[in-house]
Amino acid sequence: MSLIACALLLVAACAPSTQFDSEWYDPASEIKPVERVLVIGISDTVSSRRQMETLMARALKAQGVDADAAFTIMQGTARPTRETLEQTFAEGGYDSAIVTHLKGAERTETYHPASVNAIPAYYHGLYGYYSYVFNYVHSAGYYTQQEDVYLETSLYDASSGEPRWLVHSKSSDPKSASQLIEDVATGVIARLKVAGFIR
Repeated sequence: MSLIACALLLVAACAPSTQFDSEWYDPASEIKPVERVLVIGISDTVSSRRQMETLMARALKAQGVDADAAFTIMQGTARPTRETLEQTFAEGGYDSAIVTHLKGAERTETYHPASVNAIPAYYHGLYGYYSYVFNYVHSAGYYTQQEDVYLETSLYDASSGEPRWLVHSKSSDPKSASQLIEDVATGVIARLKVAGFIR
């Protein structure tokens, strides 16, 4: 098997990973568990928004939190006004809102030079050194690509509209949009539990 083929297999075998940073919460506000949450996804496509909201709401429900995907409550694709949101919160009895949106994505390409397995050529004088370097220079390296997707997830108080908690996430090489959102939802819920916002 060629070096390039081995590299491609290695990349394909790598599991997607999600890391979190820049976690923040309002130290002045009372930390109490959420009870009824409206999940809001902000995306440039309806399908992505629905997927964000559905999977996050499902993950919250699995933890005993009463959560609704916003698209099931607020119809249409227009940006909701403040009045619409306030009315939705009041009529639905929501105490909190979780908002997730895409901050950006980037793709990086890394070149990996070939390695020639040989005894260090400088031990063999000019001719051995020349042969070693010649083989190294003429051996093909390979490229790997990595896609990083950045999301921001925030928890808001529904009555005041003030932020209570926020975290940034970076997902590397997600296999699919649903896998990305599920990974983020799992990490978000774990951190909300630690912070005391989920029982």
